[in-house]
Amino acid sequence: MSPDELKLGLGLPALVCGIILIAVLRPWRQGSASRWAVANALAAGFAAAYLVLRGWEVNLPPRDDWVWLVYLGLAAAIAAGYGIDIGGGGSPTWTAWVLFAGLSAYLLVDIGFDQSWAWRGMTAGMMVASMAALDRLSGRTGSGTFAFLLCLVVAAAGVVLNESRNETLAQMAWALSACLGVVAILGWWRPSVKLEGGGMLVCSILLPGLVMSGYFSGGRMPVWFFLLAALAPAAYWLTELPAARQIVARRPTVIQIGVILVTAGAAATGALIVSRS
Repeated sequence: MSPDELKLGLGLPALVCGIILIAVLRPWRQGSASRWAVANALAAGFAAAYLVLRGWEVNLPPRDDWVWLVYLGLAAAIAAGYGIDIGGGGSPTWTAWVLFAGLSAYLLVDIGFDQSWAWRGMTAGMMVASMAALDRLSGRTGSGTFAFLLCLVVAAAGVVLNESRNETLAQMAWALSACLGVVAILGWWRPSVKLEGGGMLVCSILLPGLVMSGYFSGGRMPVWFFLLAALAPAAYWLTELPAARQIVARRPTVIQIGVILVTAGAAATGALIVSRS
């Protein structure tokens, strides 16, 4: 991909995301933000990145399994629009999101892939673990900081995909990261712009889905780097282990964010070392 195409592939999704957020939320005004607006802005930016990469061609059903992520992201955003989110402890909707994660994994893992059902279960588990972890962490961090954390995690996943010769998926990851950067900036400006709920759920589907799609497509990299990148948000649960509680209690939020960043950074660093060795 040329530098101009790269700029368009990052700039247009970020612009689409920003326009939707500003038009719907009008952050210069006081008031609470709609969770569905952030979810739809991220999904629309992700879809814009796909259209740029594919020369504005739309195929349904998709020719490549990973393209289901575009439709799954939009479906997750629509679900958030109907209030089907888990922000604030909406436990009755957990069943729906577990089923949605299962459907996502089913579509992403080709039946011809070795041990496909085991990988489908693992991929769905990654999505649910990420949802639960981010739901716990979101209430303990500022809006902009939480979005920026995910921006860095997704960017690191893009490095793993790029070094494993999955340039297209890497571009999609970096486009999502750019959109999260827009959310972070607006969240620092107006804390009412929140990623919690709908936007968080969209990311919980797209991040593990992108990373594992890179592995399923024959990515040239040890599987451990894909797993680390996909499970980075779920690394939060390490801080909930009984053995870690005494240490975490000193500065819980800082340590919890640090564990997630270290996991994502380890995946990206390991991929860079292996690809250049």
